[in-house]
Amino acid sequence: MPSYLSTVKWDYVATLAAFVFIATLLGSIISFRNKFAAAIIAAVLFTAAFVFLTYYPRDNLPDVIRSLPSSPK
Repeated sequence: MPSYLSTVKWDYVATLAAFVFIATLLGSIISFRNKFAAAIIAAVLFTAAFVFLTYYPRDNLPDVIRSLPSSPK
């Protein structure tokens, strides 16, 4: 199956990558260098950010976030 990079929503990918970076950074700071705890904290923080991005009403959010794909209603 061919992959077409022109169809990828790069702003959505970049936003999720930023969430992963921030969640990992915060997880490592909060866990005091415990790798397992950092992974759990990062997963929980990313899940919260992803659910917020996907399901939060976008009427009051910036245009970049408002234009991202959302879940079906």
